[in-house]
Amino acid sequence: MDRPWLNHYDPGVPHEIEIPDVPFTTIFDRTVSRFSNVTAVYFYGHRWTYRQLDRIANRFANALIGLGVRPGDRVALLLPNCPQFVAAYFGAWKAGAVVTPVNPLYAPGEIAHHLNDSGAETLVVLSRFYPRVQAVRQETPLRHVVVTAIREYMGAPTRWLYALFNVKRET
Repeated sequence: MDRPWLNHYDPGVPHEIEIPDVPFTTIFDRTVSRFSNVTAVYFYGHRWTYRQLDRIANRFANALIGLGVRPGDRVALLLPNCPQFVAAYFGAWKAGAVVTPVNPLYAPGEIAHHLNDSGAETLVVLSRFYPRVQAVRQETPLRHVVVTAIREYMGAPTRWLYALFNVKRET
């Protein structure tokens, strides 16, 4: 057998699926319609339904368009696994942009190389990573930098504890 992993699939899991020939945003819109009240994102006690995620992604897409992002432009995301990554990813796609994730562990030089190689003119970055971007921004094609804080979508108790212990690290 040339695909030995199939032996490990649970019973009932198909070995092949048909992938529709439609843009991913169409599949996402169908998912929002079908599962609008189902949790799409859960992060430290904070939940977004698919409807909420869609609304937030649409707002972000409009913000990107307002910045001048056009279909085919590159939008880089220097974010860890957090709600902002999901919203920015879907929002950039809705704006017609190409998303290029940047490893949050990259050093400034690696960030500059990634931005130059991808041609990204817009970057969404977590505030604690911004100093690394600032150090190399002039060496990149960046025109717009959107900064976000990880605590924005934490539940109240977690947000307060995070702020208490990270006040010097994050602005």
